[in-house]
This record gives sequence, structure tokens and C-alpha cells, in this order.
Amino acid sequence: MARVQIELARKNITEYRAAKAKDNDTALQIPAFYLAEWLTENWWVLLFEPQKNEDGDDSELVARHSLIAAQHGFPLPALVIMPFGRSIRLYSVPRRAPYANVQFINGASVDASRTHVEMVLRDFIQETVGRLRARGVSDTSLNLIWDEIENLTPDEREFCELVGSLGVAPADVTDALSDALESIYAALGARATRDFCLAAKKEDVEHSVHDAASIASYLPNTPDTKLSMLLDARLPPENYSRPSWLRGMQAAKNLREKFSINSNDPNGADKIFDRLGIDTSRNIDLSLNNFEVPFSGAVERHDIIAKIALLQPDVLHRRFGAGRATYLAWVSEHESRRLVTNAVTRDQQASRSFAAEVLIPQAYLTRLAGNARRLHYDQVREAARERRVMPDVAFKQAHNAGIMVGAL
Repeated sequence: MARVQIELARKNITEYRAAKAKDNDTALQIPAFYLAEWLTENWWVLLFEPQKNEDGDDSELVARHSLIAAQHGFPLPALVIMPFGRSIRLYSVPRRAPYANVQFINGASVDASRTHVEMVLRDFIQETVGRLRARGVSDTSLNLIWDEIENLTPDEREFCELVGSLGVAPADVTDALSDALESIYAALGARATRDFCLAAKKEDVEHSVHDAASIASYLPNTPDTKLSMLLDARLPPENYSRPSWLRGMQAAKNLREKFSINSNDPNGADKIFDRLGIDTSRNIDLSLNNFEVPFSGAVERHDIIAKIALLQPDVLHRRFGAGRATYLAWVSEHESRRLVTNAVTRDQQASRSFAAEVLIPQAYLTRLAGNARRLHYDQVREAARERRVMPDVAFKQAHNAGIMVGAL
């Protein structure tokens, strides 16, 4: 038995009010074993499986990452542990545990580095395992699985992280899945394979082997993208306590300033692509499978030179993809490959805001809106046409700039 208290962003999310109780209690008195066991059994998925796109919450995904699944008859707060690439988003809302007549009263949310979250969870599990061993108990599933996790080689850990990103526990990996993942790893390398797994579901893997090999063969033959001017601009530092899209947007502003491009210039994005040597007019046909692969572009960086492949069939999507690929080339290691995906991770989300700001700056839309801070639907569509950007990107940029869009 343990007295368990969980603090999130300096709020105690285990504070609860019991039926007919005069005062709130600040901690739960529950067996630590079941919570530690659930954390251990779901370790790789909890720490590495992100949301696969921004279309909305996947209820099954959220359920896999919710502490409620670890209750085992004892009430727990509605804490969700959701990976976000190098960081993890933790959030909790007030809830009533009906059968226990307990009301958790506090909600909170925070983004933290995955390293820090892993350290906190690891300490809790190790203390629970240590308490069991001190009493001569060492053959539980908790002890056995945790010993396996603690004794993994670096290669084994990397494999577990990749399959965890797919939403699969290592014990559930089939030979076919393992072989397909190994083939993709051999074709794309470590960093791009991680991008792939962060965006893919397990059923995508076998279908994507041929396409991964095709894109890997194509990349070296693409024109050089010269990164020297890009690297001279100031890349904002990573800050896990701030939304990742802010980093992407500020990076775009810094690049525009470095290139002396006014946000009102309708050809601003073209000037950036031209200086870097990115041709968005190229329609690439790699004869990919009909199956929809979980990536829309790829980047291969060699120090100050990058190779970029844009797989979208229409030019507006390729221009957006070019912006995203530029950002990924900027933030990546000097020798690496990256994939442009829809995953909800810090790098991918920042690349989307970077591309949007490059193509249609918020400052431009704000000046267009004037003091009223309102635009007509047709004005936004015309701005998107002039800037050669997808209308939905223009509408989202207007929304993020605090501009009302509608019939005037």
C-alpha cells in the first residue's frame, strides 16, 4: 500500500473529495503494484506513440495512454500521457469515479521533455520493485518485465522505441512486422525510420517497404539544396514549455529577415525557395504503391547540402511540403534523413507552422484586415491565390493571427 500523490504543473491532480467527507484528501491510498505494473507493461507505447495526425483525437489512442486504464478497482485521476516526439504532453481533467464515490477536483496540463517524464516514471517503478524484492518477492510480471527493460542493449532499446511508436508492445511484434521494419530501417536509416514509425500504424509497415526503398534510391539524384544561407539565420532554441508551432513561426520570421524579404512581398516564398535551390514545379512519379504511405516528402542532409523529394501530385501541396522540408533540413543532424509526415510531434508540427508562415505571413493578413481585424471569405481566398498557397492554410493563418473571417 502507498500514499500516492501526483502533481502536474504545480497542481495536485490526486486531490479528491469523497462522498460525505468534510474535507478533501490530497493523496490516494492504493496498492502501488497495479499502477507500476500497468506502466511497465505499456512502457514503450506510453513513451513513444504520438497522435498520428491533427484531424482529431483518436479515442482508442487516448485510452491506451490514460491512467484510468490502470485503476484495477482503485480510483485514479484522468491523467493522459501523450508522446509528442522529444517531449510528452501530460494533461488531466476533473472526473468522478462513480463506484468509489470519489470526485477528482483538479485539472492541469504541461509539456515536459520525454527524458524527464521517463525519469519520474522510472523512479516510481524502481521503488515499487525494490519494495517487493525487500520482502522476498521477485517473480511477479512487474519484476520480470522491468528486468527485461533494464537489461536491453542499445539496439534492442531502439527497436522497442520504434515499435512502441507504432502503438505495439514489443511482445506483440510478429515476424512479418519485424522483417518489414528492418527493411525500412535498412533503406531509410535511423532518423527517417523513427519519423516513419511516429506517423505510421502497424498495418502501414509491410505496405511501405517498397516505397521506402524507392524514395531512398531517388533522393541522391535530386538537385542540391544549399543550406548555407539557411544555417546563417537564427534558429530559435527548443523550449518544451512553449507550443512547438511558435518555434516554427519564429524560425520563418528569422529566415525572412535574414533574406531581407518583406512579409508583404507576394513572391516572398518563391525567393526563399529560389535562393535555397528548391524547385516546387517538379512532379515526381516514383511509381509508389497504391497504398497511401504515411509520408509526403523526404530530406537527406549532408552538412550544408540537402536533397529534397516532394511527393505531392499538385503544386500547392508541394510548395507547402517544400516549406516543411526546409525546416526539417534546418533542425536535423548534419548527416541524416528525415520524412515529412502528419504526425503530431514537435518537429512535424513546427514544420507546418514554418511552411504556413513562409507562404502567407500572419503580418500580411493582419495588415490586410486593418483595424477591424476582419476579412471576408473571398479576401482570404484571393490572398491564398495570390500567394499560391492552399486556402485552408490561409484560413488557419488568419485564425491564428486573431482575425475574424466571415461575411462582412
